[in-house]
Amino acid sequence: MRERLLAAARGEKAFKPGDPKIWTGSLDALMRALTPENRHLLAVIRRERPPSVSALAERTGREQGNLSRTLGKLARYGLVRLVPVGREKRPEVAVTLLKIELDLENDTYQIAS
Repeated sequence: MRERLLAAARGEKAFKPGDPKIWTGSLDALMRALTPENRHLLAVIRRERPPSVSALAERTGREQGNLSRTLGKLARYGLVRLVPVGREKRPEVAVTLLKIELDLENDTYQIAS
């Protein structure tokens, strides 16, 4: 992590393909995004690989506008990718494992995938 920060400060590309993603936002916000419904949604995307958001809406019975907002939020956390395919977007699960390291003594955390 230190090397990444130093590389970024030098103006170099800090991340290489395959490097774990590190979240620096609020742990509470991430945990609110990982509701049982959203974890189920991630499982459906991973298992069924829907070709579009509209196909995912049909499979899950969710309203497409609501689903798009949810997917956007999950994409901001790096959990989902929305891949353009023509006029549609194909949802893909970007992360299958999260590691949360809590330092209770110093009230700090690090989240990596």
